[in-house]
Amino acid sequence: MWNARPGNAMEIGFELLTESVKNVTFSDCDVIHVEGGSVFAIHNSDYALVENIRYENIRVEEAKGKLIDLVIGLSVYSGDCPWEKHRANPEFSWQKYGQWLPLTEEESYQYLEGRGKIENIFFHDISIAGGATLQSSFRGYNPDRKLTGIVIKNLFFDNELVTDSGQLNAEFLFSDPVQIN
Repeated sequence: MWNARPGNAMEIGFELLTESVKNVTFSDCDVIHVEGGSVFAIHNSDYALVENIRYENIRVEEAKGKLIDLVIGLSVYSGDCPWEKHRANPEFSWQKYGQWLPLTEEESYQYLEGRGKIENIFFHDISIAGGATLQSSFRGYNPDRKLTGIVIKNLFFDNELVTDSGQLNAEFLFSDPVQIN
């Protein structure tokens, strides 16, 4: 895969106006280049339950954005996004502010019913070459919509095994701990 800006190499999301997305496997892939997005992304901006997603036996040569980006949130793509901040509103320049709408924890409960879940995501046998960055994001929506069941096994950066989440240079918000090896 060669991915230009913007975009993600292997993504599930944004618009997930469905009950569930489950039992999906990305296997035996070569990611040659990711310009500004993420190598692995699940962007759940609607009400779906995203579960049992596997990324396995994947080789990454060059990534200039994030390695892993798992997010539950309200976005300019969400079905319940307020019109004044919706991507289709010609009065609002969402490119200036980004895809995710910033909410206080109190505001997050106003949109809770429309938010889904991300559960049981597995990364196995992933090899990252030196041209990739190890920045990642694990962001649930609020305390009631946390990321759960994230497992990373046999993730290598320049042939060195990643053994703890500190090596991922990751942002964690409303996420259970990531299980590494």
